[in-house]
Amino acid sequence: MTISNPYQNALRRLLIDMHIPDWDEKFLREFDPVRAANEAIASGANGVMVYFQSHVGLCNWPTKSGQQHGAFNGTDPMRLLIDTLKQAEIGVCGYYSTMFNTWASNAHPDWQIKPATPPTMGPLPMARYGLCCPNHPEYRAFVREQATEIATNYSIDTFFFDMMWWPAVCLCDHCQSRCESETGAAIPAIVNWNDPAWCAFQTARENWIAEFATELKELVHEVRPGTSIYHNFALAMSNWSKGVSFDSIQGHDFLGGDFYGGRDEQLVISKLMLDLSPGRPTEFMTTIARNLIDHEQLQSEDTLKTQVYGAIGASSAFLMIAAVDPDGQNNPEMLDRSNRVFEQTKLFEPFIGGQPIEDIGVYFSDDSKMNFADNGTPLADMNCGAGTDYPHFEAIKGACNKLSAAHLPFGVLTRQLLDELDQYKVIVLPNVLRMNQAEIDAFRKYVRRGGNLYASRLTSLNMTDGTRNQDFALADVFGCHFTGEADGRQVYCRPASDLVCQSLAPERFLGHRNAPQSMSGAVRIQSGAAETLASLSLPYGYPHEGTTTDQNWASIHSDPPWEHLDEPSIVSNTYGKGRVIFCAADIEAGQSDGCNNLFLGLINHLLDQTPSFRADAHPAVWVNAFWQPKNDRVTLSFLNYQLETPIIPLQDISFEIAPPTGKRFVALHRAPEMEALPFELESNGRLIGTLPLLEDFAMLIAEVKT
Repeated sequence: MTISNPYQNALRRLLIDMHIPDWDEKFLREFDPVRAANEAIASGANGVMVYFQSHVGLCNWPTKSGQQHGAFNGTDPMRLLIDTLKQAEIGVCGYYSTMFNTWASNAHPDWQIKPATPPTMGPLPMARYGLCCPNHPEYRAFVREQATEIATNYSIDTFFFDMMWWPAVCLCDHCQSRCESETGAAIPAIVNWNDPAWCAFQTARENWIAEFATELKELVHEVRPGTSIYHNFALAMSNWSKGVSFDSIQGHDFLGGDFYGGRDEQLVISKLMLDLSPGRPTEFMTTIARNLIDHEQLQSEDTLKTQVYGAIGASSAFLMIAAVDPDGQNNPEMLDRSNRVFEQTKLFEPFIGGQPIEDIGVYFSDDSKMNFADNGTPLADMNCGAGTDYPHFEAIKGACNKLSAAHLPFGVLTRQLLDELDQYKVIVLPNVLRMNQAEIDAFRKYVRRGGNLYASRLTSLNMTDGTRNQDFALADVFGCHFTGEADGRQVYCRPASDLVCQSLAPERFLGHRNAPQSMSGAVRIQSGAAETLASLSLPYGYPHEGTTTDQNWASIHSDPPWEHLDEPSIVSNTYGKGRVIFCAADIEAGQSDGCNNLFLGLINHLLDQTPSFRADAHPAVWVNAFWQPKNDRVTLSFLNYQLETPIIPLQDISFEIAPPTGKRFVALHRAPEMEALPFELESNGRLIGTLPLLEDFAMLIAEVKT
């Protein structure tokens, strides 16, 4: 993988993290830019991100528009730092913090965000951060001036703008004015996803962030042509409050961000960025320390290595974040640990890239990063943190984990790919809470043309403008109709077909709990043209929960199935040339064996053919495949992503993979040594092989010819 931009071409990246104030004269006094550059080079990185400024807001260059850090007054450490890196042919990225700027917030109080509710960002100490509003014209002009200074005077390859999101819902005069001008109404005081005014306001917030991101991209491109731009995409999966829409990718040349959500988050975000990013490679970054707020305790070398291999398997770059000490010196073990990890992982870099092989597309709805349970809540009472605390994400995460554990080829698609749906053999709509007409039309046409669709729960019931339909907008495609949402705390799917019976066996029913805050649940449906695959069973006394003084329960601890209805809970329908399975419960969000087995049984039924690749491996193994037409080869990677340490090696993993159209397999090698491995070819050209040993990561190269 070769890109003209040196930083983008770098797959091993390091961030010298410097959020240090200057009220103590000892702060950053020991920072030596030449030494820092040489230590970064010794870390094994071939791309380095350097701080021109930080959340503190002080500038590390002799600025004309802001205030320089006291430790650097009258000097230009950034020029020495960058020149030293460039002499070693290291790609350089410049860091700049938007919205989070304590100096600017203190110097210009009128620039501050006026939060509707106290800002929260996980464990971060929010009282330390000065938060500026991107709708304030003076603050916006200030950021443009600072970015122009940097891009004009320093030979950086890439520009990274951090914190490109809303730290809080802002009620300042400028936000109020823009809202009234663009939506025709004031900022609503009540959260209501069935209120057109609230939905219009949220759309406006997202548009304002996308607009600012694009404005800065265009500015830097104009001032320093050839520079690539990206903004921190870390909160793209978070709930609505941060306002990071997938449309904001127009402000990026490629996607990247810092992530701390562990294995599940890395799986979903890597797949999401791979198919959404305007350019590749994407970037996965995280701290060498255990997290952002722990300065001394480090992640284990094995954990870091697994995360890097996770990025490599998704053809992504990896950035290590190394926080400096307050005096400006580096923790030597951080950089040594980075070097030891990169020395092992860099061997696979020549083999990454290409087109991901994905039979199944899990749809991530940008407009469904919310929860109808919040309807009616005063905005002032909302917890506007950065979590993925919404039902749609629970269903996405569950679907991705199940497909990954079954080693089925899948990706994560968004509305940016609505014109390319036919590339997927099956599409999963996991409890898509809000849809627009373009999405509805696209999925209807996809099925009519012969596509296969799985959908669950509230999918297509609510529109993005706040309208709640009387029936599913895709009812004709689903072959069933919405009659209401399930009450009570437990409902059951009861097999009514061999498919569901065999998928669930030896279990008799699939229980589905209506969890608090509607994070999981079910709807009631009636069948139209569809075939019933499973029927609905209800507990004794449904929908009452039961008390000591009533008789609305049959077992004191649990809610066993009792009333067996003819009402369907899972249906199968033929529409045009395609097929659809609709499930009244979002079973993909469930974490039981029954949920896993039934969801995979339904998906395999829709797939109705041998997948492009498959493997017989432990569920913890991540398998990815890429077609590289320029090299006439398919790469197949295996990551042993066990959460327990030490990782248990796995032996004799059998796998098979289909050749690209018009090609035949001629050789199989194990990278990076390129030792030959035996394989067999089926009559249809599929390659069958065995990976003898998987310790942490393995990559196989299957060569093809016409």
